[in-house]
Amino acid sequence: YPLRRQRQMCIRDRNLTDPSYAGPGGWNDMDMMECCNGGMTNVEYTSHFSLWSILTSPLILSNDLRVVTQACLDIIANKEVIAVNQDPLGIQGRLVYADSTNTLQIFTKPLQDGSIAALLFNRGSTQTSTRLDWSTIKLPSQQKASVRDLWQHKDMGDFTSSYAVTIERHGVVMLKIKALN
Repeated sequence: YPLRRQRQMCIRDRNLTDPSYAGPGGWNDMDMMECCNGGMTNVEYTSHFSLWSILTSPLILSNDLRVVTQACLDIIANKEVIAVNQDPLGIQGRLVYADSTNTLQIFTKPLQDGSIAALLFNRGSTQTSTRLDWSTIKLPSQQKASVRDLWQHKDMGDFTSSYAVTIERHGVVMLKIKALN
């Protein structure tokens, strides 16, 4: 990883130990975001913004908005991802799964409307495919649920038991999952 990316991962990893301190009236501040400051790819900036959002850290930009690119605006102005960060419950997302090499991580955050925000993060240097099992996010294994991809701004459909994804290297897939009756 480049130095800037390593620094961001260290800040994020330290924050994972203190989720109980976050909530209305006080937030775990993981420092200003490095989105679009150079040193990372757009995929990595998307991951960075997603992690800050699901972990309910203040979204403090450090880039020069006078020279921001459209690609950067698409990241920092994603209303669906910002809504996860700003959800009225104010619960910080938690790491609920990490594979044996800590390359694939899954975070979840309950939302006020009863849905679950899920972030699948590939820390690895190669693309990976995986399956998000409902049991990992505390849904019954045979539950039918709707899945929305928050970066694609697209309803992916209704799924039972799990949802399969492919994640770019250093990338994320951020979903909103709603159990159906």
